[in-house]
Amino acid sequence: MKKYRLRKMTPKEIGRLMGVNDNDIDIMLLSGLSDHSLYKLFGNSIVVDCMTHIFNNLFFHNSEDKNVTLW
Repeated sequence: MKKYRLRKMTPKEIGRLMGVNDNDIDIMLLSGLSDHSLYKLFGNSIVVDCMTHIFNNLFFHNSEDKNVTLW
């Protein structure tokens, strides 16, 4: 049986997955918040790119102009 070692992702890696800019992540890291607080902040957020895609499909799915976007 193989043993695999799991690694916990850093707040910076999770922020990148959530679509947050590296400069904004660096500001959050320098603010003095604990890693636990940063994990919580990212966990309670939503990926803006995904939400934009969902809204565009909801509102413009049957639209005549397919090139219209919300943002």
